[in-house]
Amino acid sequence: MSKLSIMKQVYASFRSLKWLNKYTTSVLFFLVWVLFFDKHNARTQWELHHSVENIKQEIIDYKEMTVAARLEKKDLELNKEKYARERFYMHKENEDVFIIVNEE
Repeated sequence: MSKLSIMKQVYASFRSLKWLNKYTTSVLFFLVWVLFFDKHNARTQWELHHSVENIKQEIIDYKEMTVAARLEKKDLELNKEKYARERFYMHKENEDVFIIVNEE
């Protein structure tokens, strides 16, 4: 069989498919191009979506840390001596400090 006859057979088999016309071929080509070769392909969109989710979680974490820092600042402003004793183990002369650690 020559190459020409093989090409004719392949062409005839494609012609027998009724759904394979220029419109479906164009749509399939477009979808393949957008999903794999475009600048904004599916993989890039997936990575961007996950980075956005990570950033949203970081925002929540930083808001929680900000609330904790504000409470600690308020505690420091109200009870400076208590804060220094508890955090930095400061004590007065002739005074013993006992540190009790709760193991959970």
